[in-house]
Amino acid sequence: MDCSDKSLSELFTSKLIIPDYQRPYAWSSQQVEQFFSDLVQFINRDDPEYDDFYLFGQIIIHSDNGRRNVVDGQQRLTTSTIFLCVVRDIILNRYPNNLMSLLNKVYNSIGFDDEDDGFRLELSNFNQEFFREYVQCSNHYKEAKSRSNILIKDAYQCLNHLVLNYIDNFEDPQQALKHLTDNFLQNFHVSYVETKKLSQAFVIFETLNSRGMPLDVQDLLKNYFFSRLGDKWPYIKNNWIKMMTDISEVKGDLSQCIRYYWNSKNPFVRDDDLFPAISKEKNISKIKSTFDGIVETSALYIEMISPRIGGSFTDRSVEALANLRTMSATSFFPLIFALKSENNDDDIIEAVLVQIETMVFRNQAIMKKTANKNEVFFSRTAEAVSRGELSATEVMQNIASNTSNDIEVEAAFKGYKTKSTMVGRMILTSLYNHEHPELKINSGRAVHIEHIMPQTKGTWNIDDDTWIEYKDRIGNMVLLDGKKNISASNDLFDQKKERYLKSDIIDTREIAKYDKWGPEEINERQSELLKKVLLRWPKYNQN
Repeated sequence: MDCSDKSLSELFTSKLIIPDYQRPYAWSSQQVEQFFSDLVQFINRDDPEYDDFYLFGQIIIHSDNGRRNVVDGQQRLTTSTIFLCVVRDIILNRYPNNLMSLLNKVYNSIGFDDEDDGFRLELSNFNQEFFREYVQCSNHYKEAKSRSNILIKDAYQCLNHLVLNYIDNFEDPQQALKHLTDNFLQNFHVSYVETKKLSQAFVIFETLNSRGMPLDVQDLLKNYFFSRLGDKWPYIKNNWIKMMTDISEVKGDLSQCIRYYWNSKNPFVRDDDLFPAISKEKNISKIKSTFDGIVETSALYIEMISPRIGGSFTDRSVEALANLRTMSATSFFPLIFALKSENNDDDIIEAVLVQIETMVFRNQAIMKKTANKNEVFFSRTAEAVSRGELSATEVMQNIASNTSNDIEVEAAFKGYKTKSTMVGRMILTSLYNHEHPELKINSGRAVHIEHIMPQTKGTWNIDDDTWIEYKDRIGNMVLLDGKKNISASNDLFDQKKERYLKSDIIDTREIAKYDKWGPEEINERQSELLKKVLLRWPKYNQN
C-alpha cells in the first residue's frame, strides 16, 4: 500500500480512471466557485513561507492490473482537469505565441488525445463521452443533455469566467495566469493512498470519512455495501451501476430512493441520519437483504418518478402520480413502497394515491401550506403499514384527517392564483377530463395554458393594480391546443374570442360567451371552477 503526499503535478503523471460504479459529476457552480476561491486565497495567504502547500483532500486509488481506479476523489479530480483545460484554452486563444512553457506543464497534466495512454483522466460512462469532447478536446459545440453533463459544462464556463476576470485585474495577465497555474499544480497537495486490494480501499475510505470530512450520503452508502458484501462483488457492483443509470435517466436521486425505502420500513430519518441508521447493521445477511430491497424498490421509484401507462400502476394511479409530480410531491413514496411491499391490490393502491393527490392538492397547491410535516406523516404511516398495524382503510382515514376541508378550500380558492403554468395546466386538464371523460385530454396531446388577461398588459385598458391582482388567477387561464403563440396571447379579448370559438376544448369555447373580460368575469369563472374542484378532489369519507 502506498501512502504519500502528492502535488497535483505529481498526481497527474499517469492515467486515472473513474469506475462506472461512481456517481456522475455533481459539483454545482457554488462548489466550483469555492474551489477557485480556495486557490486565490492560498495565493494571497499571509505567510507564504509557513503555509507552503494547500491540502486539497484525499485521493484513494485501487490499483488493478495497471489500472488506477479512483475510489475517492473523483469530483476534485474532474474539477481540477476542467480548470487545467480552461487554462490551456485561454493560452491557445489569447496567447498562442507565448507561455509555451506553461502550456507544456498543463499538457503534461491533462495528457494528449494522440498519446497511447490518452488523456490523464477518464470518467465513468455517465460522463466520459461529453467530458472528453467538451472539456478535454475543446469541442464546445457538443450538446450537454444529462444533468451531470450540464454541470460539467457549467463548471467549465464558470471557471473560464473566473480565471479571465482574475488575470485581467493584473497589469500582466500572462504572468498572473502562470502564477495561478503554477500554484495549483505545485502547491495544491492531496493525501494519496493506493492499494491493490479493493476491500482495503473501501475500509480506508470509510475510516477517513468517519472523521468529520463531509461526503455525499450516496458515496458513503455505496462504500458501505461494497465493503460489507465484497464476496458478492459482481452482483453488488452491477446492480449499483444499473440503479444509478436508470434513476439518472428519469432525473431521480438514488440517495432519495434509498432513504424512502428505509423510511418505509423503519423509524423516520432525514438525509443526515440515513447513513448512520443503515450502517449500524453488522449482520451480513441483513445487509444483503437491505441491499436487495433497495434494488427491488428502485424500479418502483423510477416508475413513480416517471409514471407511464402500462406499468405496474392503474391508469388512474398514473394520473395521480403525474399530478403529484407536477406539484413537486415525493414525500409520500415510502407509503406506496410499504403498501406495495405488503402486496396490496392495485385498486387499494389507486384509492390511496387518489387521496394523497387530494391531500397535496388541497393543502399545498390551494392552501399554500408548507409540506415539511408531510414527510414525517407519510413515513410513520408507512412504517405502521410495514409492521401490520394499519389497514388500507385506516391509512385513508389518516390521510383524510390531514386534508383541508371544503370550507377551508372554498375560502382559499376564491382568490387562488398560480405563477406555474404547469400547475395551471394540471388543474384545468384534470377538471376537464373529470367532466368530459369521453373527450379526455391525454398526456401526449399538446395543450398549453393561455392567460386570457395577458401576462404582458400591452394595450389592455386596465389599471396596474387590477392587472397584477388578476392576471395569475386560475379563473383567468384557459387551455389551448398546439404550441403557445406568444404574440397572439397578448391580443385584446375580442380577438381572442375568435380563436376560442374554434377550439376543440368545450371549456375554452365557453369563454367566448362573455362580452368582455375583467375582474368580474374572472371571479365568476373562478366560482364555477371551485364547484368542479370540490368534485374532482373530494375529501375521503368512509360513509
